[in-house]
Amino acid sequence: MLARASLTVGIGPDGTVISHLLSLRAADPIPDQPTDLEAIDVVIRRAVNFETLWMEEATVSDRNTLLQRLECSIGFVKDAVSQISSEPITPV
Repeated sequence: MLARASLTVGIGPDGTVISHLLSLRAADPIPDQPTDLEAIDVVIRRAVNFETLWMEEATVSDRNTLLQRLECSIGFVKDAVSQISSEPITPV
């Protein structure tokens, strides 16, 4: 059954990562409900640690690219929030 399924991932407005397992066949009984919910910082904390950042396959360039992408993502969030709110963004 999983061979005929697709995993999609999204992020809720509060930073919750939401994954859905979707059936590619109409007859398959996979409901269109979130399969997993987890805070984005928990996902990043689990994925980005000493072991994953220092393994042989992760180059200095890879680590720098990851850092740039995360910083860029923070910038996107700050820009979006500033467009809809006049309140300052407070880091946690």
